[in-house]
Amino acid sequence: MKSKWQTLNVGTLRVQYCGTISAAHTVLDVLRKNLSDPKILADKLGKIPEHYAVIGRTENMTCAAVDHIRSTPIFWRYDGDGSRLSVGSDAHKLRAAESTMPFDSDALREVAMTGYVTGPHTLISGLSQLEAGEVRCWKNETSKTKNAFSYRHQYSEQNGRHQGSEHEQLEHVIDAAFTRTMNFAGNRPIIVPLSGGLDSRFVLAKLVEKGYGPLKAISYGPPNNPDAETARLVANQLGVTWTYLPTSAKRCRSLLGSKLLNRYWKFADGLSSAPNHQDLLPLLTLSETGDLSPDSVIVNGQTGDFITGGHIPPAFCTEKTVNTDLLIEEILTKHYGLWKNLLVPENLSYARERIRASLNLAKSPIDISSHNAAALFELWEHQERQAKFIVNGQRIYEFLGMDWGLPLWDREFVAFWRDAKLRQKYNQSLYRSWLHQWDYRGVFTNISSQVTAWPKATNSIIAGLAIALRLVSGRARRDRLFRYLNYFDRFGDHYKVFGFYTFAQHAQKLRNPASLYTKAWLEHLGIQLNSLAY
Repeated sequence: MKSKWQTLNVGTLRVQYCGTISAAHTVLDVLRKNLSDPKILADKLGKIPEHYAVIGRTENMTCAAVDHIRSTPIFWRYDGDGSRLSVGSDAHKLRAAESTMPFDSDALREVAMTGYVTGPHTLISGLSQLEAGEVRCWKNETSKTKNAFSYRHQYSEQNGRHQGSEHEQLEHVIDAAFTRTMNFAGNRPIIVPLSGGLDSRFVLAKLVEKGYGPLKAISYGPPNNPDAETARLVANQLGVTWTYLPTSAKRCRSLLGSKLLNRYWKFADGLSSAPNHQDLLPLLTLSETGDLSPDSVIVNGQTGDFITGGHIPPAFCTEKTVNTDLLIEEILTKHYGLWKNLLVPENLSYARERIRASLNLAKSPIDISSHNAAALFELWEHQERQAKFIVNGQRIYEFLGMDWGLPLWDREFVAFWRDAKLRQKYNQSLYRSWLHQWDYRGVFTNISSQVTAWPKATNSIIAGLAIALRLVSGRARRDRLFRYLNYFDRFGDHYKVFGFYTFAQHAQKLRNPASLYTKAWLEHLGIQLNSLAY
């Protein structure tokens, strides 16, 4: 996707857009006809497979829309007296223009528990955001909204898919997604961040199979991490140039509190999501060495594990019916646990009501089909975590002035998996069987995709130590001790940003590096984590 906003002016009509220009022309056409019903615009935008964000204005009407994954966020607010609407892509500017916009205490505790604010809300009272796939039109001081895309499961036997076997149907949407990605890149250098898992390996292998020319792979992390070693094997087998970018402890520690990080946070957070930091230091390093061409396009494997069904809870496939209270608890357990000390009754009660409202569930629990439970579980995760936190990682590339592509978030690919049968998605059944049948150059059968926390030799020693400590001290004490070893695992470069002392202080309460990043970001905004525990 093109990372820079552009403008179309036609007479008194003005359209700003990011991504495909076809979305801008679609909005322009609606504005010309003075059509204020968002359904008309949503129906037209819903047919566009590429990524986009667009804002159109006339003298008396404003329309705004984001694509199916909110790939570029849009925010809006009214002035204090409700007389003037402001819509834009910079949440900080919208807030700064209105002096009476305090923090929302409910949103603060939610973002501390998850890393993002759910629904149309942000951290700021009175400042709203468009949700994934949303189209909103304002006219005569009123607004109407409609979805151009929803992740709500819509499977039917006659859904207009490509005909053929399951594998052939999947192959069809994969080829279409990668063709669009390659057409967008237009023979510019593509860089694939390559890990040891399935998804980035799939992206790189498919680009090689389809003959894309200027192609590189990069890996990063602590020295000797097993992820990078597996990535090296994959790149070698595919014949792709591979660069390893080890992150030194000194470089990691220099990041926190730096002007660069503060600028990135303001650029990326949208006052609604903790910024993603995964590729920031490696790409900075690559840029400094002169190995990052300014016209490079980053194409990563986000987020194949979710899209293909890897997050569906076991109970939703093994039981015929699921109680809606269990559905809420599964979402709560998976997504609201960044900090254990925030899991107090008041916060948990609030989170349950937030989830219930998001999915429009009745207050009294009822039994629903397991298929419906899985669909609602994925709907919630798509529109909240994936669209507001995971995809927000693309801000790293935009911050560095780079374009990006997300073939596994291609609209046709997403719709295929949204509407797939539960048996096809559970445990990524169809995806994994297709990968092993395709098995391009043997990278899915000859090279393991099992990712370990430490190198093999170290992993064996730690496994033996874990057994011994459990026998001597018990599971609870062993687990408490092993929490400190996380500082040295494959995510150690992120923990080293904060130093061992800070990590050790919080090791028993945090879930992963995102916990510490979220805490530091909130403190940068003037919010102390302890004040949100109640």
